[in-house]
Amino acid sequence: MKCLVITEFISYDDLQFIYDNFLCLRRLEVYIDDEVSIVADDSVRFDRLEHLQELKVSDNIRIRSIHRNNVRCMTITHRPAVLDSRSGIKNCDLGWIPQKFPLLNRLILEECSVSLVAVEQLHNLLPSCRIDYDSTRF
Repeated sequence: MKCLVITEFISYDDLQFIYDNFLCLRRLEVYIDDEVSIVADDSVRFDRLEHLQELKVSDNIRIRSIHRNNVRCMTITHRPAVLDSRSGIKNCDLGWIPQKFPLLNRLILEECSVSLVAVEQLHNLLPSCRIDYDSTRF
C-alpha cells in the first residue's frame, strides 16, 4: 500500500500501528487526536516511514513533537471538530518546520489560524518551498 487516508481522528496506538505496518507508504492523510498531540516531545515518528513524501495532518499537530523526516509535500488543515482551545497550529509552530521537514518543497496551510507575517518568515527560512496560505502563494 502506498497511500493511506484516515478521515477520523486517530489515537497514539493507531499511529504506532501505522508506523509498524505500513513502512512503504508514500502518502499519508491523518487527523491526530489532541491526546496524541500533547504526548512527550519527539513522539510522532513519521521518520519511520522512510518512503513518505506527502503528508496531510490536522492543525492540532504539534510540529515540535515530530522527528526530522523526508516529507516533501505537507498540508496542514483545520478540522472544525477540534474543540479544545489548545488546538490549532500557532505562529511559533511554523518555526519548527524547517528543522523537522528539511526536504519540504511544498506546504499548504488550509484555514489555519497563523498570521501572514509568520508565513512570510517561514518562507524566508525555506525560500525554495512553495507555500500556499489561504489565497496567498509564496
